[in-house]
Amino acid sequence: MNKKIISFISIIAICAGVFTANSWLMPEINRLREGAGLTRNMPLENAPPQLVLAINLLGAFRSIVIDVLWMRSMRLREEGKFFEMAQLARWICQLEPNIEDVWTHHAWNMAYNISYEMQSGADRWRWIKRAIHLLRNDGLMYNAHSAVIRKEIAWIYSHKIGQHWDDEHWYYKQALAREMTPYISVPEDVAVLAALPPIEQELANNTVLRTMWEKVMEQSVKTIDGFDQSIALSFASKYDSSTITLLRLYLRKYILEEYYKLDLNTMKSLMDTYGPMDWRLPEPHAVYWASEGRKYAEEHTFILYDRLIYLAVQSLYRRGTLYFSEADNDAIYLTTPNTAFITPMNKLYQTIFERYAGRPAITNIAASYKHFLTEIVILLYTFNQKQEAEKYYNVLREKFPDIAKQDSFERFVINQFSITAQTGNYDKVKNLLFSLLFQGYWLYALGHDEEYAGYIQLTAVLWKEYTRLSAGQKRLRLPAVDVLAQQVVDYALESGFPPALRESLRARIQQAPAAFPEGAESDS
Repeated sequence: MNKKIISFISIIAICAGVFTANSWLMPEINRLREGAGLTRNMPLENAPPQLVLAINLLGAFRSIVIDVLWMRSMRLREEGKFFEMAQLARWICQLEPNIEDVWTHHAWNMAYNISYEMQSGADRWRWIKRAIHLLRNDGLMYNAHSAVIRKEIAWIYSHKIGQHWDDEHWYYKQALAREMTPYISVPEDVAVLAALPPIEQELANNTVLRTMWEKVMEQSVKTIDGFDQSIALSFASKYDSSTITLLRLYLRKYILEEYYKLDLNTMKSLMDTYGPMDWRLPEPHAVYWASEGRKYAEEHTFILYDRLIYLAVQSLYRRGTLYFSEADNDAIYLTTPNTAFITPMNKLYQTIFERYAGRPAITNIAASYKHFLTEIVILLYTFNQKQEAEKYYNVLREKFPDIAKQDSFERFVINQFSITAQTGNYDKVKNLLFSLLFQGYWLYALGHDEEYAGYIQLTAVLWKEYTRLSAGQKRLRLPAVDVLAQQVVDYALESGFPPALRESLRARIQQAPAAFPEGAESDS
């Protein structure tokens, strides 16, 4: 017989023997690996039959298929075929479910690379949400003790949504606020939901509620909006409103825990530690997931989680109060500083200092603390809390004598405003003044007179410093503060404020027109 034919038959026989042995041994190998916690077999969802067959036949050689999928995924990205690429990413994750970096890589690709290629904020937000869902709802299912996956979730909330680097960041912030409002519209909601008895206990004692709950579960309701727009309407004619209200409370809790994977008791504990966090903002989510990740992290990586936490809390004193409303498809999203986070933030820095004393990380922590103290001195000053501002100014002098060794308290405040005036051009300074006045009048309409007065004072100080520095340059002359203020009021009353706030502002201005510091008013 021809030697080539014999060789060919031998190869076929060997391959057949290998595949036969593989198909016979793999079930037992998988059983032993699963028993040892080395892997979890994950069904391939919506995979073509050819891929499923290849995986089952190759068995231990499945890495070959995975490599092919990786190469295909990279090619699809170059070709701009993002949806097909996302499906491949899911298959790769399903084939390697216990490798953390597989999940974080594909989530990063969705949140940063693919979203960047999208033209609209809505499309970008869709990919960012996919990334979070991939990590939170799938990745943690197969890596329940993963610190890395939790850290990645925290980073997306803190950086991609919370910061200002993306052109569409305002869209993300509004979308998150819109999504979370039905569940936690005010910080106090967390304590209310956390205090609810277990649903099993309530259902055992309330047959009407149990009937309603079973129907909701049958309908697979995944959002409060879905409940309000469908089932709630049919319940209104059959059940009393108090039971529907109770059902809605439990449904909010259920969705937060089952879909968003948020433990309400943990949320409440974090708020007890750091302050009244508004969960419509991205920063509380960053604090939550970084704190949860730290529980599973190795000690030498603690700084990564601590840094995420203190940067997020630091953002909350800068913009921890959210005013969010939607009317006529027009959303107003305005954040203002929240001094309630200053004391917890200062305590957190003290803890961090003790934890990392003598380590390389302390240099950056010290620089961050110096910046924090400088910022809150100015912030408290603008909120008319001058005693508190001076208290932290003295802490700043004690901890960092080089930064304020020759300045009195008042001189230090003016110098900090001067830095802003010196480094900003006409448009930047004018926009800053407009923003300060806008926030001030918002607070004025809400009845927060002290905070309003602080904003007016800060506006006048900055205006005077800029005017002094630009003296003699007519083209750089700013309108007087009262002129700028009138522009803000006109804008607010026309469309800038929600209807209720417009009426409040109009009434308050008519009763007591605002006064401005001497020298900051126009001659007329």
